[in-house]
Amino acid sequence: MEDNYNKYIKELYDNPKLYINEFINYEDDIYFWPKIIKMYKPKNVLEIGIGNGRLINLLHGYVEKYDGIDLSHELVDYCRKKYDYDNVSLYNQDLKKCRLNNIYDLIILPFNVMNNFYSENDIYNAFNNLKKMSDKKTIIVIDTINPKIEDLNDREEFVKTNEFNMDDQKVLVLENKKYNNINSTCIYKKRYISSEGTIIKESILPNKIFFHSELQLLIKHYGFEIIDIYGDYNFEKISNQSRKQIFVIRRK
Repeated sequence: MEDNYNKYIKELYDNPKLYINEFINYEDDIYFWPKIIKMYKPKNVLEIGIGNGRLINLLHGYVEKYDGIDLSHELVDYCRKKYDYDNVSLYNQDLKKCRLNNIYDLIILPFNVMNNFYSENDIYNAFNNLKKMSDKKTIIVIDTINPKIEDLNDREEFVKTNEFNMDDQKVLVLENKKYNNINSTCIYKKRYISSEGTIIKESILPNKIFFHSELQLLIKHYGFEIIDIYGDYNFEKISNQSRKQIFVIRRK
């Protein structure tokens, strides 16, 4: 199944309307990223995994140049039309295969983008391409979950995990999950159900689990140093109770 993980992600975005609306009101991190920019004062920024473009809209006014990539050409096309700013350039590229020839002051991997790198080869290519787009002054911020024991427990029944509005109707999101302990990946099966009870779409979302010490070792192994680690968007020190692990790193 591991060979299919990247295919499942692409299929999830085949019709991006659901994804765009599901996370259109996600605001947990809207104060965090502007503070990061004010802290490090970059002139240019690269966002890995632009999704529905909410951070483009939030951050582009703080910098001279804002670039973004996403492996979904549907999402890139949507964001190009919606966020047509003079200093924004968007590319249909995957970090694992990225060929941008720019060096950035700040590179951000927000909202669990890191959890889309499933295999050793994925991780190798991602970190090496980060190196190609950075120098020793570049700040890189990786925002990923801090896994809990419940993330490792299988759940056969579908439970409600979210709801949102789309086309003047409420859409419920139901999920079950199965943890693959060989490659530390939690595989979610998602159902989008209309207010009338009709299944709009079913999809699979693999979510690679990175344990804290493992991610520390990977960062150091690929030639980066850790500047800071936060446990949430309020810049708290990471602890066992933290829901996030946010690494601020740069090349050695």
